[in-house]
Amino acid sequence: MKLKALSIIICALPFGSFAQIQSSTFGSSDGSVTIVPEGIRSAKSDPSSKSSNVALGPFALHSNTTGDNNSANGTFSLYKNTMGQGNTANGAESLYDNISGNENTAFGYQALTSNISGKENTANGANSLFSNTLGSQNTANGYKALNLNIGGRYNVATGSNALYSNTSGNYNTALGHAALYNNITGDFNIAIGWSANNHLSLPGITNSIVIGANAIVDASNKIRLGDSNITAADIQVAWNVTSDRRWKEDIEPLSLGLNFINDLMPVSYHRKSNKNQDIEFGLIAQDLEETLKKYGLTEQQLGLLDKGTDGYYSVRYNDLIATLVKAVQEQQVIIDGQEQVNNEQDIRANKLTARLEKIESLFLEKEMVETESGAKD
Repeated sequence: MKLKALSIIICALPFGSFAQIQSSTFGSSDGSVTIVPEGIRSAKSDPSSKSSNVALGPFALHSNTTGDNNSANGTFSLYKNTMGQGNTANGAESLYDNISGNENTAFGYQALTSNISGKENTANGANSLFSNTLGSQNTANGYKALNLNIGGRYNVATGSNALYSNTSGNYNTALGHAALYNNITGDFNIAIGWSANNHLSLPGITNSIVIGANAIVDASNKIRLGDSNITAADIQVAWNVTSDRRWKEDIEPLSLGLNFINDLMPVSYHRKSNKNQDIEFGLIAQDLEETLKKYGLTEQQLGLLDKGTDGYYSVRYNDLIATLVKAVQEQQVIIDGQEQVNNEQDIRANKLTARLEKIESLFLEKEMVETESGAKD
């Protein structure tokens, strides 16, 4: 009833009433809520000499001196704040260590509790941005999201334990439980899905995009859609692959052509993860590796064949298009050569035919002459 009465009184106060009130206290001596000219406070809290602070809960805004426009709701919330401004702390020990950080918003037990000078952070959920001290402009939504972040900036983590281990990585976006959990120093990563890009051995991956539960990349500057259980990927239109000369260097004519294509071993197979057991056509990466070795090449020299840190191979099939074009060109040279030979043979055959016809004509004339001579005799 006391809190309800307080709410009614506060709502009924006209503008400027706080400056007129000397003191009005509701509740017991250790859990009271006090309206004073300096603001609203509870027992053992201190909203400072500024009239624009609100402190509710034991030791809320306890150390505040010059900070203003702060709201602290919960035991020890904004406890150490002295000069920070425009902060909102809702939950026990939220923004506990904040001293000079400005315009932070913390909702939940120990949310942004270690923040000292970081500014413009938003933490929603218990222990979210727990370790942040000087990182700024981060957004954490979920239990222990961005929990270990210290100085990382411009990160967005939505989901419990999302970007949990991040300490100094910047510009990362994680959406989903434990997404980018093990990222520590990597920048510019995007992970969407349950435990997406949660890779223990690669804490510093940069500029990756991962979409799908349990999907991971094994190196920087890669994109991964789905985990190893995905059996098909549909797209409405064809991919446009960048090919501008200005993005390339060390351009050389391709040496792999018809012989290389003839040495490949295309196969049909069933993918183990495909429950429908659809028949697929393609190459076996290990066979391709042996063929490349025959031509003095390895996967380290080509993008065609890639071996991940987990030991599994992948094939970049679009690279085969160039070798197929080269093979067709070489084949065309052979065909053109054969056509030339055929043309020459046709000419010779025509000449021989003409000579034969002439000889046959002479024989016929001779026979006619002999026949006529015999008739006269």
